[in-house]
Amino acid sequence: MSKYSRNAVLLSVLLCGQVQAEDFPLMDCVITPSATAEVSTPVTGVIETMNVVRSDYVTSGQIIAQLDAHVERATVELAEYRSTITSPIHQARIKQKFEQKDRKRAADLYLSKAASEHDDEVKQRDAELSRWKLQDAYDQLRQRELELTRAVKNLEQKTIRSPIDGYVVQRYKNPGEYVEDQPLVRVATLDPLHIEAIVPMSFFGQIEGGLAAYIYPETAAEDEQFIAHVDIVDAMGDAASGTFGARLKLANPDSRIPAGQKCNIRFLDRNSKHSKVDEYRNRVKKPSGSISPEVPVVATDTINGLPDDTPVIMSETSKVVEESMHQVPATSQRAPLASCYTAGPFPDRKQVNTLVDRLGDTVTSSVRPDNRSETVIGYIVLSQKYTEVDYNLTRHFKESGVKNLVYLGKGPYAGRLSLGVYKGEKDARRRSQQLAARGLKSIVEPRTRSVTSYWLDMNYLDTAQVSLVTSLDLPESTSLTTIECGLLSQNNR
Repeated sequence: MSKYSRNAVLLSVLLCGQVQAEDFPLMDCVITPSATAEVSTPVTGVIETMNVVRSDYVTSGQIIAQLDAHVERATVELAEYRSTITSPIHQARIKQKFEQKDRKRAADLYLSKAASEHDDEVKQRDAELSRWKLQDAYDQLRQRELELTRAVKNLEQKTIRSPIDGYVVQRYKNPGEYVEDQPLVRVATLDPLHIEAIVPMSFFGQIEGGLAAYIYPETAAEDEQFIAHVDIVDAMGDAASGTFGARLKLANPDSRIPAGQKCNIRFLDRNSKHSKVDEYRNRVKKPSGSISPEVPVVATDTINGLPDDTPVIMSETSKVVEESMHQVPATSQRAPLASCYTAGPFPDRKQVNTLVDRLGDTVTSSVRPDNRSETVIGYIVLSQKYTEVDYNLTRHFKESGVKNLVYLGKGPYAGRLSLGVYKGEKDARRRSQQLAARGLKSIVEPRTRSVTSYWLDMNYLDTAQVSLVTSLDLPESTSLTTIECGLLSQNNR
């Protein structure tokens, strides 16, 4: 068999969508969240507010609920005042200064034989005790500062925060309910997803970390598949079922794939390259009988792996491929390509799907999610940097008539006092100006949240296709730009 015949056979297999690892059969699997958390409270109490509902997206550290904390706030206020009491220190300093002078006078009288040794020892004892009285005053102040820290921590326990990034899949409690050891909400991380595969024991040792696999969710289209990679392989199997478990990770940045569903999985051959897998996955189907420019060129050494005497049945598509290969030099197995375009960002995937439908099979395109952009969801007024021992700052704000102060112990604003959260920048600036009129310094910072945007990549366009693409009516927030095709291929991996 000639080299062109082997190329034609393999390319015909690719065109028919039959690229798969013949070593591994189709197996059962289940798609699950990569992390779940039944968020509960470390203390008992009555729920004052619930800030989330089902299907809300929360980030790690975001406030989910607030328990009633009137007693804890009063305790913090009392401990804050006690931590500012320094009169015992001043009293001990005055007493120590006097005792030191009295001790010096007694020592002089003893040296001049005008006082007894007992009187000198009494004054020495009093001076030593005054020194430790001053130390005791410092220790008590430090103890009150630590009591304030404990009171603040107890108050923070009344604020329930999310431990992970994810979606609220269940809300168990409502405001006004008493909670003790029951969870308030259930949060699940859906990016990435975990694929729990059930593998026969006959394949034990062949499934290893990093191995790629095709995933076919039951809710996906019939010809739709996704790429996942092996993360964990069980070290032992189950004798009753004759199987062992393997867990894979599947990227899900746009939450397109729902968790909690069955799936089928086909592991790829360990010699398969991830880049080749991506090309197979991103390949766009063409009408029957046409040759797609997106079919990857297979290395010659892979083709030469076939024995020369291997019998091959030539299909009609194979003949078309072979004839086309005989018409061009062997060193140029791909037709001349034009340029590549990318359009975006689109805030909604539906807008991208609408453009894809308009392009149809005329243009080879793919949708690329991008979760690096951020959007402003509000503004927060903050105090200057705040430390655990600088409690006079809180007292200063309260004496100036500022109430509802919240100490931020975690997150991007940790170590500051929150003086108000507003939706509009104008309201936040007005609040900062009111504080400045009272002689209080504050800053206004935007609160942002990561959002997923989408890009439409269009590959290897000829002149007619470029005219079609440039005539698209894109939204004002998006733009159409050219991009190097090699760079575009890297973005799609």
